[in-house]
Amino acid sequence: MDLQPTIFRANGKLLLSAEYFILSGAVGLAIPARLGQSMSVHYATTPAPQLTWQSYDDQQKMWFAATFRLPDFVPMQYDTAQQNIVETLQHLAQGIAKQRPDFWQKLPSTVINTNTEFPQNWGLGSSSTLVANLAAWAGVDPFWLNRWAFSGSGYDIACATSQHPIFYQITAKQAVHYQPTNLHYPFVEQLYLVHLGKKQNSREGIQRYRAQGEPPTILLQQISELSRQIAQADHLSSFEQYLLEHEKMVSRYLQMPRQQDQLFDDYPHGIIKSLGAWGGDFVLATSSADSFSTMHYFQQKGFTTIIPASKLLLL
Repeated sequence: MDLQPTIFRANGKLLLSAEYFILSGAVGLAIPARLGQSMSVHYATTPAPQLTWQSYDDQQKMWFAATFRLPDFVPMQYDTAQQNIVETLQHLAQGIAKQRPDFWQKLPSTVINTNTEFPQNWGLGSSSTLVANLAAWAGVDPFWLNRWAFSGSGYDIACATSQHPIFYQITAKQAVHYQPTNLHYPFVEQLYLVHLGKKQNSREGIQRYRAQGEPPTILLQQISELSRQIAQADHLSSFEQYLLEHEKMVSRYLQMPRQQDQLFDDYPHGIIKSLGAWGGDFVLATSSADSFSTMHYFQQKGFTTIIPASKLLLL
């Protein structure tokens, strides 16, 4: 067995602006996370080629294991209760084969271990980091592979290899365009991420957004401009103003209540903004109060995962 595995790593992500609208061409502001997922690959000698897959969570506990026959990727050993994960990996393998038809044919017996650095229900990109790592290993286009497997916008794929916040846009011809930016926030220590304790299904949110039809061009332009204003804000008050304006636009279009109105209508310290798919995962909270008072408010509400944004995000 190869004792020196090749290791790939990708960053997680959060989308600060243009959620959903990024699918229609709006410019979004996305931020890579300090936590992500690594994938080690090493090769073994067996009588017949096979791929052994093992996945570990942030506590180093193995939560998934399967063995696939090569080169056709037929599962040989796995927990039938995890059939959906097996099928997802098979689908990704098919996508790789579409870009590199000989990849699996030439592969010797392989052992892949994945290690997620954040809890699985945090919504920081367990799928996108996996796609980015697989694409890097197989030498294929990660954006194409992501569209093949998950039909998302791809901003999370861009974040996977970025060390800076990015502006991200899908152009008229479905090409992706992104560029790094710097967020010079003097108020960065007044920003917190609060986990709502439930995992939101991004694909369901996308379907709900698509059902509304294409948004008007003027709305996409307004969202794009807000993304730029949010990035350039140099005072907490203006940052909060842009966040609130953005929240109201999204709320009206999706016909969904804001998280602040639903869960935190008595929050006295600032603005609370949904991130990514509305209704789950993290929200961003601004605060004019000290750290103890801010955290105490959310803890009293039953939310125990409150993280300073600078500790989790590559701002």
